[in-house]
Amino acid sequence: MSVRAKVLISVIVTLLIFIGIILYFSYLGLRGNPEYEAELKKVAQQYLDENFDEKATVVNSFYDGANIYEEFTYAAIAEIENNDDFRILVFYYKDTGEMIDSLVAETWEHELEQYLTPKLNDIFGEEQIEELWIKYPKDVGKVLNISNDDIPSLKGQNANPVIRITLNRKQHDDDEDLIESIANELKEELQIPNGNITLAYNDSGFFFKSKAIIKNF
Repeated sequence: MSVRAKVLISVIVTLLIFIGIILYFSYLGLRGNPEYEAELKKVAQQYLDENFDEKATVVNSFYDGANIYEEFTYAAIAEIENNDDFRILVFYYKDTGEMIDSLVAETWEHELEQYLTPKLNDIFGEEQIEELWIKYPKDVGKVLNISNDDIPSLKGQNANPVIRITLNRKQHDDDEDLIESIANELKEELQIPNGNITLAYNDSGFFFKSKAIIKNF
């Protein structure tokens, strides 16, 4: 074997080891701390028992390794008895360190989903809608000082949702106008002060896939 070949093999082996180390630590970063999550679920269950009149049960936990949420890194996932509409998160709030829940955010997300779904079906066609994803800040109840016992409608509230609509088709010429009209309706009918709508596409193109339309309002 020539010296050049040996050097090339050594370089390749070194790169593979380096890549392996990166992937390993990336895996650890996404995996979180199982012991911490187990303890969090216990404390979260105690929180639910003390703060909810309805029976609420921790069913899982979540580690936000991708930094999707600003409000927490770890959260317990809980189900409320006789409520099949959504689950809630229970977490240590980054700003204060206290334990809070996301009931207000989940309630408004569900309300906005119920409002938008029939309208989007009419605009785009039910068969074209692959996903409707809505997110309010998970600490919105805390920030606006809203009690879980008296959650108002989202209408007129000073909270900004993030909405992502994914369609099973490519972009059409009038899609930007349609998103503009949806944003205007949210501001006028629901008095939502600001927000973000993304219209994404799951088309079959490879080199010329449709670009998402992003609308801030």
